[in-house]
Amino acid sequence: MATFNVENVNKWETVSKKKKASTSDKKAARKNFANTAQTLDVAVPLKESETVFDAFSQKQNAQDPQPSTRADPDSPSGKKAAGDASKKAPGGGQQQQQKKKKDKEPARKAEKGFENLVEALKALDPRELKAQLNDVQTRCPESRSLWLGDIVGFMNKKLVTKESDPVFSDQPPTYPLSKTSKHLLDFLNATLKSYNADMLKAFFDYCIRELAGDLGKGQAAVNGYRVFIQLIASKHPEFVTESMDLYLTMVRRKQNEKSHCLSVLWSCAQAGYSDPIIGLQVWCGLMLPLLGVKPASAYAMANLDRILKQKMDKQKAHEVLGPNQFFPIVDFVFTPGTALPAQLQKQLLKHYSKLKSIAFGTHPETTLRHFFPSLLARTTVNCPEQMKNELLNTLIICLSTDHHCFSKWRQMYDTHLSQSSVLMNHMLASWEKVQKQLPKQLLKETVRAFHLTNEDMASARNGRSEHEQCKLACKELLERMSGFEFPWRSILTTIALAVITFIAFDVYSHKGFHGSLTQAFFERSGISAVCKQAWTKISLYLGIAVDWASVNIPIYYVKAAELCGPYLVLMKDKLYALVLYLAELTAPLWAWLRLNVPIALEWIKAQIPILWNLLWGYLVLVWDFLSPYLVTFWRTISPYLEALWDGILHYSVLLWTSTLPYLKAAYQWLQQMLNTS
Repeated sequence: MATFNVENVNKWETVSKKKKASTSDKKAARKNFANTAQTLDVAVPLKESETVFDAFSQKQNAQDPQPSTRADPDSPSGKKAAGDASKKAPGGGQQQQQKKKKDKEPARKAEKGFENLVEALKALDPRELKAQLNDVQTRCPESRSLWLGDIVGFMNKKLVTKESDPVFSDQPPTYPLSKTSKHLLDFLNATLKSYNADMLKAFFDYCIRELAGDLGKGQAAVNGYRVFIQLIASKHPEFVTESMDLYLTMVRRKQNEKSHCLSVLWSCAQAGYSDPIIGLQVWCGLMLPLLGVKPASAYAMANLDRILKQKMDKQKAHEVLGPNQFFPIVDFVFTPGTALPAQLQKQLLKHYSKLKSIAFGTHPETTLRHFFPSLLARTTVNCPEQMKNELLNTLIICLSTDHHCFSKWRQMYDTHLSQSSVLMNHMLASWEKVQKQLPKQLLKETVRAFHLTNEDMASARNGRSEHEQCKLACKELLERMSGFEFPWRSILTTIALAVITFIAFDVYSHKGFHGSLTQAFFERSGISAVCKQAWTKISLYLGIAVDWASVNIPIYYVKAAELCGPYLVLMKDKLYALVLYLAELTAPLWAWLRLNVPIALEWIKAQIPILWNLLWGYLVLVWDFLSPYLVTFWRTISPYLEALWDGILHYSVLLWTSTLPYLKAAYQWLQQMLNTS
């Protein structure tokens, strides 16, 4: 029997079994007993002490109306009496045997093991537990710690099953507590309420240790521990969150034993089923460090799937998932050949975007500065290509969102030359996109500071490859930021606005188009003559079209009316009759709608928040499913889009080069026409 010391509630003690006494010890004990034993009256039989099983014997005696002394069935007189009784009542013996068999069926089934915990919990009578508690309270009234140990041991014996899965993978997360009867739950809750938090914490740790140890030994009588673990963890999740280092150490001691490892993880996961923030905290503190451990990786990933499907407060989740938890996830996702299996690595990649969003929080403009140093330190030349792309893109996001990252970069530049050269070369390679994201002034000041630092370090680090790469990258970045780019779009927009403004002012000042400078310019340049010629031709053809329409449209209208008129009238009558018939047919429906639509609208108004939360949950699931594929699709087509844009620019230059002589010839022709006019 296991118990824990009341004076030190945080430690459990195991009372070992007594050793077998030697022959001399036995003789001394017999002699001592003979000298000290009291004289007993042999005629008066000793009364047995009451146990929980007396309830069943009393019940059986109450059902027997004839008080009689029972003979020993093994003695001859007992056998004779049994034979006479069976002869007198042929059916009575058979009924008693059937009743005994019926009473023994649950006991035999409990010994062999139920098929599952549902059957075992249904067969467990709360009255038996109550009787067991009363018995241990009577025997040990001062040892409150012994009461829970006795109850959980009794439940272990009663809840033996044939289930071998230590985490119940094919069952709901709250199994088996969700299958427990209300009466049993009420009894267990009432029992636990009589204990303080320290005793419950000690009992909770005891149950986890015993569950892990017994499962490691292959024992099946452990389901009592599971029920109590679930019940206590749901009421006191802080028992898990405050002792995760203890449970992590417990797992690491025997991390290669699957049953031991999974039993501890399953026990700690029970604290987060009602609150996803607690679940994420348990996952980050306990399961993330074990993600590379083979026995624990699949269960840890299944828990992450369940947690991320729940709706949670992003700010509270950000407080749990910080830089210390985010970068191990980055390593598991983007590092090839990790201890995490490839299938689970792909599964973690699907959740990476959501985990990244949680880590950055709702205010990335103030939180990304804490991620920038580790991101830059990991961006090495020998970094895997997929991880390097992710780190570089995230660094650009940090610099564009949180401007304090530029200060962090300046502080790290001396000791991270190689990483800085990789980042600056990435900026040069994607300059067209990067220059729109980054603040130009801050970037220019930072690169100038790097340039001055390079000059100061020239004598000390001359000839080092990373130093030379940084010098070249800084020089090219400064040239690109200082170089002149002709603003075609701005100039063309300005010219168009200036021309429109001048024409409007000219027409307004001359009180009309006639006599204005614009009219004179149009006449001198020949634009007025071209417009008059075009208007003459348009007027000619428009007049011909109007004359033809005025002559032919009445003729064709009369012919169409003669041909289609009767059919149109008939169709109008039929449609009118159909509308009347439908109105008469649907009159009860319209009356019902007028009565019930307002009620339905009120119900919809009340259900909108619930439906919106449900819809939002599905939208989040759809986005989580599609986002990795969208990212992969964009990464696939982006090189082709860049190549397409380069091709458009190339052919635009060719088109401009080929049409330039013709434009010059047209300009010279217009100039000659103006001179001759």
